[in-house]
Amino acid sequence: MDTVAFLQSIATFQERREMVHQAIRHGSLEQVTSMLTPEEGSGAALLAVGKNLYGRCSLHVAVLCQSEEIVQFIANKFPETLRVGDNLERIALHYAMGVDKVETISNILIKAGAKRVLKDLVSPKLVARTLPPEYSVLLKGRQPTYYFMNKSDILRLQDDEESLRG
Repeated sequence: MDTVAFLQSIATFQERREMVHQAIRHGSLEQVTSMLTPEEGSGAALLAVGKNLYGRCSLHVAVLCQSEEIVQFIANKFPETLRVGDNLERIALHYAMGVDKVETISNILIKAGAKRVLKDLVSPKLVARTLPPEYSVLLKGRQPTYYFMNKSDILRLQDDEESLRG
């Protein structure tokens, strides 16, 4: 593939990823399974792990929208999404601890293989690239259970997703 064709394919990929995320936000399991099925075309796994501007993959979005069926489909069909971190290295299980359906969604993720003790933002290099220096001292590597007791961060993310629903 030449450079021009590759660069043109990026916009198409971003558009398809956003279509998947919108289908998740609208709770359409049928659309999500259709778009993330290999027979639909190549790249289903890339679409599943593809991150948006906030670093959220399809599983992050499904957890924030609390769509149990979609969470189950993505987690089981694309287990690599269980290890995808957002811009602050929070995996979907971190998100699950801050939503109302914490018990059912976290159980789905753990049964699919999510690591309960994986900490967010453990890389000093990532902190340096992502945040201004004055904030780096405030961040600590937090296990998913931190967000069970401190839901405000996740609630803000849910509000963000709701505003993107359109």
